[in-house]
Amino acid sequence: MSARISVGLIVLFCGLVSAETVLSGVVHRITFDTTGNPYIVEQDVEIPADVEVTIGPGCVFLFKPFTQLQVHGRIVVNGTSSTPVVFTSINDDQYNFQSKQPPNPFDWNGIVIHEGAGAQFRNFSLNYSVFGIRAEEEGMVLRNGVFRYNGQQNLTIDGKVKKVVESFPFTLESSSDAEFASSDESGTPPSPTSKPKGLTRKQRRTLIRYVSLGVGAAGAIGCFATLPGTMSARKSYRNLNSQWPEYVDTYGVNAEQRYNEDLQANKETHQEKLTVTSILGGVGALGLLGFGATFYF
Repeated sequence: MSARISVGLIVLFCGLVSAETVLSGVVHRITFDTTGNPYIVEQDVEIPADVEVTIGPGCVFLFKPFTQLQVHGRIVVNGTSSTPVVFTSINDDQYNFQSKQPPNPFDWNGIVIHEGAGAQFRNFSLNYSVFGIRAEEEGMVLRNGVFRYNGQQNLTIDGKVKKVVESFPFTLESSSDAEFASSDESGTPPSPTSKPKGLTRKQRRTLIRYVSLGVGAAGAIGCFATLPGTMSARKSYRNLNSQWPEYVDTYGVNAEQRYNEDLQANKETHQEKLTVTSILGGVGALGLLGFGATFYF
């Protein structure tokens, strides 16, 4: 009887240890809880636009090499101080007892919060990634996040790397306590928060793109519009050299004085028109260059 009980306990223990949920591809509206632990991320996981995913206290996500979580919709990570949510490497033997090699920085990529997405992270740890969390615009809510052993950065928002002290709880300075007023240790998700006022990175890029296009087009049109006048002034200036005999016949002893006066006047006219055409051409070129650059930055 004792032997049967022992075998039964061993089988039950092995079943609990081997329980896991494999994740890859697009994740639809869902709430993660500890019944699926650990969650093994085999390939990139994506939360699409208009989809909200909630991650409850104590959930553990183990990422395989080169994988990442991409958020286009909305993510609510709602750990507690006693049962945080964990994002870590598949090799992290603290959470994967079957790991055969030690975890290292750069083991997996990280979490990307794309433009227009919503993100709230509360009481979590993120370990052994390349870049930790990378948010393409401001507005995410983050409180009591612990970052450990990440390779390049821990947290980047709108292209700016935030100073995070490793292994110490970090709260995003732009997030007020009011944003978490509806949260408690029971795991109730925080209420939605509005993003800071002002243009997003995408909106700024779009604005710069079309302002640059307008400036470039105006400069190019102006350059081509003034070019015939510039070429005509240049031709008049050069043709004076062949008109000297006519000046002698027309003005006699005053021919040289009148010739020099007309030569100087034509030279100044040509230089003025050339300057205007050159400036407009330069403005057009810079505008179009700026327009093209917005597709790469």
